[in-house]
Amino acid sequence: MSETHDIFLRAHTVVVNPRKPKNRKRRGRRPRRNLKRWPEYAVVFDCETRTDTGQGLTFGFYRVLRLDNDTYQLEDEGAFFDDDLAARERDVLEMYVNTADTEVKTFPPRFPLHPRSKFVRQVFYRYARKGALIVGFNLPFDLTRLARRWPEGKKNEWSLVLVQYADGNENLHFPRVLIDPIDSKKSFVGFRKEWIPKDKKGRPKAKPTKINESRLLDLRTLLYALFNQPLSLKNACKLEAFKKYNLPQKVDHTPTGKVTLKEITYARQDVRCTAALLNAAKLEFDLHPIPVSPDRAYSPASIAKGYLEAMKIEPPEEKFSVSRKNLGIAMGSFMGGRSETRLRLQEVPVVPVDFTSEYPSTCVLLGLWDILTAKSLSFRNATRQVKKLASSITLEKCFRLKLWPDLRFFALVEPKKHILPVRTMYNGKTPNIGNNYLTSSKPIWIAGPDLIASAIQTGSAPEVLRAIRIVPRGKQLAMRAVNLRGMVEIDPYNEDLFKHAIEQRKLHKSDKDLHYWLKIFANSMYGFFAEINPEPTPERTPVKVHVYSGEDAYIPNKRVHVKEKQGHWYAPYLASLITAGGRLLLAMLEKSVMNAGGAHAWADTDALAIVSSREGRSLRRAPGCSGIRALSWSTVQKITDKFEALNPYDRAAVPGSILNLVDTNFEKGDPSCPRKQLLGFSIAAKRYALYERSGNKISIVDPKAHGLGYLYPPSDSPTNWHDSHEAPRWIYEFWEYLLRIALRLDGKPPNWRARPQMMRMTVTTFNVLKSLHEWKGFRSYNFFLLPVLADGGFPANIDPKRFRLVAPFESDQTQWKRAKCINIGDAKDGRRYGLTTSFRSSEFGKKAVVETFDNLFYRYMQHPETKSLGPDGEPCTAETRGLLGRSHIIAGRHRRIGKESDRRWEEGDDLESLIYVPVEYERPGDEAEDAALTRASESLIRKIKKIGIRPLERFGLGRRILEKICRREFVDRSTLREYDRMVRNYRAM
Repeated sequence: MSETHDIFLRAHTVVVNPRKPKNRKRRGRRPRRNLKRWPEYAVVFDCETRTDTGQGLTFGFYRVLRLDNDTYQLEDEGAFFDDDLAARERDVLEMYVNTADTEVKTFPPRFPLHPRSKFVRQVFYRYARKGALIVGFNLPFDLTRLARRWPEGKKNEWSLVLVQYADGNENLHFPRVLIDPIDSKKSFVGFRKEWIPKDKKGRPKAKPTKINESRLLDLRTLLYALFNQPLSLKNACKLEAFKKYNLPQKVDHTPTGKVTLKEITYARQDVRCTAALLNAAKLEFDLHPIPVSPDRAYSPASIAKGYLEAMKIEPPEEKFSVSRKNLGIAMGSFMGGRSETRLRLQEVPVVPVDFTSEYPSTCVLLGLWDILTAKSLSFRNATRQVKKLASSITLEKCFRLKLWPDLRFFALVEPKKHILPVRTMYNGKTPNIGNNYLTSSKPIWIAGPDLIASAIQTGSAPEVLRAIRIVPRGKQLAMRAVNLRGMVEIDPYNEDLFKHAIEQRKLHKSDKDLHYWLKIFANSMYGFFAEINPEPTPERTPVKVHVYSGEDAYIPNKRVHVKEKQGHWYAPYLASLITAGGRLLLAMLEKSVMNAGGAHAWADTDALAIVSSREGRSLRRAPGCSGIRALSWSTVQKITDKFEALNPYDRAAVPGSILNLVDTNFEKGDPSCPRKQLLGFSIAAKRYALYERSGNKISIVDPKAHGLGYLYPPSDSPTNWHDSHEAPRWIYEFWEYLLRIALRLDGKPPNWRARPQMMRMTVTTFNVLKSLHEWKGFRSYNFFLLPVLADGGFPANIDPKRFRLVAPFESDQTQWKRAKCINIGDAKDGRRYGLTTSFRSSEFGKKAVVETFDNLFYRYMQHPETKSLGPDGEPCTAETRGLLGRSHIIAGRHRRIGKESDRRWEEGDDLESLIYVPVEYERPGDEAEDAALTRASESLIRKIKKIGIRPLERFGLGRRILEKICRREFVDRSTLREYDRMVRNYRAM
């Protein structure tokens, strides 16, 4: 079945005549004067809050630490409380500090208790002016508890006022704290430039202090950069890598929002844990000889970029002169990883396999280190060579190592039902990428590996109109060797960093910490080549941009409200080749499986679930699987062994194939143990589970939480659950019960199935705060719940377009049904709304109907794989079962867009993540084209094909127009009406 869709292509954009603000530097990333990596002092603090809507400060503890050799030692500790704290609660605090043992060795013992205002002035700012490191775990939340006001800054950031005069005016002697969110869990945090009073001649009355040299460190962010895990304070203290430090552990306690001795003990222990974690994180971070300060390490990519800087490798945009046109070609061909379901709603035996560090391996195979370390770079015309390669390529040739460096090219092609990654609106709502047949009368640029993948899967390559090859020249001068994590030396002149990291990881299996970090490091070494940071512009000052994408270069008629800032290591030609190389590896694997008479159940970036059982068997019972078998384990092993020819590593370090059986194929997840038979059940892309089954007993092995993770857990996981499980317990329970429904097995449903679906949200941006107009005292970084409303579940006399409920945060899931919600969709609606879970309830019409987790079981299973066709050749629907096929997309308009999903909010717990829409750069004349052009009806196309183009050409109709009509392309409306009239009046001679 063929469908005409507009296709979406990424673009490289440049702001036209950008304004250069005077003396304004980029927040959180401004260069600093040779500051110490770790300052002499550090102040660690933590705030406790009320549990009501406002989540205002009650009290907190702090520790002042001083650097002694390699660690920070306690110099002072104390407590603070909100200036408006009730007298009886303050008495409880005073009683505690007067009797508690302090860990500061002084006589007499010192344990100060300050009001919030005094703590901020005499501790927080005092040490900030000494250049101290201000530390918190989830620091933005704690900073906003200390703030008196939290207005919007000049660039949409939070601008916190911490000190005011008695009359409420801001005290300018204490600079504001600026918080610019990166995503819902990470932020750029720093002080605004300090105000210095001046005399009548404009000279400063006082010497500038070190306030701008002080650093604010969110310890949660630093640990994420080091371990690639979003950790809680409790889990961070239990990290395997930190066990050698014998860290204090967090107290198990549910905060009450009151000031009690139990609450005080709990809060003080939190600060003790945070201070100990700071030292553990410091020792871990200091293993990395990189020019990155700890408060600038936002992700594993920050560490990886730090190593490139330590090697003195110049960023591509500074070293190479790549034209904007070529950058546009690379961005236009950039696609993400491949993900799909191929066998839907079928229980099948599977053997999941994946590639050894797929993207780093792709970098090695393509020789991208040569490009990154080159002295210069050129893009040469390679049309003749690429045409020759495309016409002669075979699957077997793809297993030759020497072929891969020749794939560093981009080709302009005119696809005619060729398999390519296609970004379009499969579901009619949002652009998504599918690996489908594509026909396009307008040529498109694709990366070299995608051209080869299409050739081996389709049997012929698209027609190549033009091609350019990336050619590196020489080696950059003045690079130097570094030691990865202080242990593994890498010389950029003699060793490939991507290759060396994987080899050393395999060689250091006995060192668990180094082995784990090298995996993180290698896998973080590619994303920043396509780093785009969308920056909203003020509402009244949209910007004009120049758009480059493929063959197109233009300035849109409309200005845009988002500037896309390219990252420091931006090199889209590298990013495009890396992801395309990964798709080529998957295409080779899929073709090998098909040649063996088999099929795969699903694909997921670097992995394929091959339908396979110990002895192999027929799949004829599954719709569309006639003639397809479940391959035997031995056949799968032969396929994996074929990829040994593509092993680019030193065989002493990485022996065998780069395609391997995943550990879940073995007992206890250990490849040295016996094999076990896994079953797979897949619904749509990234919605699948691996499990074992014995009769009526199901044991979930690996459940995927895609489409579930945005929901707040309906029940809590047991203590130490994550020691042996990656996903929360409720995800395992969800999949087990879903499978029992799908397979018609008896089983007890989870006890949380009747609870409402809730999403936990965080006020990370000013726009979200403005929408929460009814909650007085609500501030930045507060969190709340968003009920998932049922379709049509609105109270009577409500405009659905202006109805969005939010509720105060409640960690006790049993209380969710009693939540009192406000409508943030209508500023004039001051009512409170209750929730009900049934349309049959007597309260329906008065309360809003919220979806339950019971509803989720059925809705989740009915999610169609919209990118594919069913066994009958029709689009996949909720009821489609069996072997899916590829859609045939006929390209309509080529539309240029910015970043598809703003990764600032990809975690899904920020309200703006629900409404993010990628910016589209409309070409001049697009609106007029839409009005003047149209496509032919299917009935007209059928008539033309039935009559034939040649007879109609003799009848007086133009061949070119007839062909465009049959290709479902846009045609002038008046021309189409005339052709439609003449075809209807045609009489065959």
